[in-house]
Amino acid sequence: VTYRATDAAGNSATCTFTVTVVDNQLPVLTCPNNVSITTQSSSCVAPYNYANPTLTDNCPNALSFRSSDVQ
Repeated sequence: VTYRATDAAGNSATCTFTVTVVDNQLPVLTCPNNVSITTQSSSCVAPYNYANPTLTDNCPNALSFRSSDVQ
């Protein structure tokens, strides 16, 4: 930020300073509950659709998450 002051005679002075915003608040991530499912008959797979976790933060426009699914 820069400030400039000028008097009636045209004399001026300036000063500058830096404003740094520090976000120390961690995001809150809430995962779905654990689940156990049984494979389908004569199969080694068990399809399951799960909900995404919920994610909140004091800076909501900067939120993102990624998942890694086990196959």
